[in-house]
Amino acid sequence: MKKRFMIFALVLTCILACCKTAYALTPAPRIEGTIFLPEGKVAPPGGIKLKVIAEASNSVRTFESMINEGENSTNYWLTVLSDLNNKLTEGESLNIVLEKGNVIRGEIRLPEDEVAGKGGFPVTISAIYYTKHYTIQGQIELANFIDKEVIIPEGENGVSYEVTVYPQYSKYYIQYRLNKNTEEYRGYYSKSGTVTMFDKEECAITVTKDVNDIDLDLLDGQKIPEALYGDVNNDGEVDAIDLAKFRGYLLGIYGKDEITIKNTDLNLDEEIDSLDFGLLRKYLLGMIHELPVVSTPTYSYNTYLNYDFNNNRLGEWTLSTTNGGKADYVAENGKLKLSVQDGGNDMWAVSLDHKIPSLSAGRNYIIEFKIMSTKDANVYSKIGESHEPYRYVWANNWSKITLPANEVVSLRQSFTPDDTYFDEEISFYFGGQLAGEVPYEVFIDDVVIMGY
Repeated sequence: MKKRFMIFALVLTCILACCKTAYALTPAPRIEGTIFLPEGKVAPPGGIKLKVIAEASNSVRTFESMINEGENSTNYWLTVLSDLNNKLTEGESLNIVLEKGNVIRGEIRLPEDEVAGKGGFPVTISAIYYTKHYTIQGQIELANFIDKEVIIPEGENGVSYEVTVYPQYSKYYIQYRLNKNTEEYRGYYSKSGTVTMFDKEECAITVTKDVNDIDLDLLDGQKIPEALYGDVNNDGEVDAIDLAKFRGYLLGIYGKDEITIKNTDLNLDEEIDSLDFGLLRKYLLGMIHELPVVSTPTYSYNTYLNYDFNNNRLGEWTLSTTNGGKADYVAENGKLKLSVQDGGNDMWAVSLDHKIPSLSAGRNYIIEFKIMSTKDANVYSKIGESHEPYRYVWANNWSKITLPANEVVSLRQSFTPDDTYFDEEISFYFGGQLAGEVPYEVFIDDVVIMGY
């Protein structure tokens, strides 16, 4: 009987151990690798700025880097929170070799007998291509712009231009645009010459290699139309496609040159942010009936987190060190002081975390904090689930925060969750490539999260 009991106890111990292993929480893995220029090529003066985007069904991650002048490569890394994780091999490097792009060349000319005045005449040349995306409304096409700024020299009628485009796409459209004396000048290359009305068939250019003689003649433009607030993609309609593109802009997928600024500032505060996104969402849901919203609303603020550390207490802040990370923390002199001795092997190796109440879908929130490092370093901050699938509701547009030595960096951003998550936390990651030269110290103060 005693022997059977010992065997049963051993089996039970194994089951418990297995259960513990099955439900252990592990940090999301990352994609990393090296981006190379073609063999024998190096970056020109000023370097080459790059953005790597990993897009999955439930997350988008971006990483900005630069190939420095005279160099051939740079490293990158991204965390990916999706089912793609199951297909990644631990430690696997995904290297990227940049392809030589195709070049579209031509000349941009002022109207006959006109020359550029003092200082020259600036013009934006855009190569436009379309990509397919899937939304709840079905498949849509979105326009993407590759811009080239040129200046017609003073006293000259025209100037040559060239735009390098992606070899993965073969159909492009060439547009010029500029604003001058409150008039908008815009035209498109077509087989019959420059036109003001865009036509996908007439204006298309097939680009499978370098293309020359795509010439443009500046035409008299129309007055700048009144803003159609909410029409982010400037197609004359305010709909779910605009909301999808706005979301892409906030995630860093699109730049300011890829949205219509005058149509997107929906509260006229001269900022394009999640407050405007929230207004567009409410407009499409019928919760508000006019855009822009220019009245000053009275907000009822709820504070979800508020730490000024003036009492020199850490409260419920926790420090986690894993995978080689070494650090300790204390609240003193009215700040949280983090001392990093080793950054470890990944960004989660040194992590400061604090639980917060659940944030509601569709409600607006503000996060703000101050942070300073004694040496050049970086930090990645996020608000999101503390368990799988680790969905984020805010992450500084998926970008790390640069901390120049001994400079206080103040951050204040607004955001609107798309869904209501539970068991959420705010985190600051200092490990891996984010870490500065060890040892160094980081000071955090005035951490606030509030909803309105």
